[in-house]
Amino acid sequence: MIENHSQNRFWVILLCGLALSSTAAMTSSWSDRVPLIEQKLLQGLGAFRKGDIKLAKKLCDDAYFGVFEDTEANMEVAIRKSVSLQKAAELEGLFGSIRKQFSARAQEKDILASIKSLLDGIRGTAHELDKLKVNLKQ
Repeated sequence: MIENHSQNRFWVILLCGLALSSTAAMTSSWSDRVPLIEQKLLQGLGAFRKGDIKLAKKLCDDAYFGVFEDTEANMEVAIRKSVSLQKAAELEGLFGSIRKQFSARAQEKDILASIKSLLDGIRGTAHELDKLKVNLKQ
């Protein structure tokens, strides 16, 4: 019985470690990272709809700090170095705008428009980074 418990604990720890590994390991291109950002932002919108503004803002931060500025594959740095500082600042500003809209309890249609604008910008820029063959690891 003790041996079985130890074995189960090993698998739980292993699976948790895999689940917590960097999102960079799960993607092979900059374009592959866009759905990860989209998922976090839409989860944030879901939390906003339920009235959980704190969670909505946290999920927006997760999209920004956990994916866009992931230390393993920092899209913001890649954009700044390979596309332009202006484009990096524009996309960063859109993340901030969405977070502020959550805080201000803006109209859902306005938040959706901001999310769409951000995702369109990130999608196009990710495609550009892929076309330029910018390495995920900076």
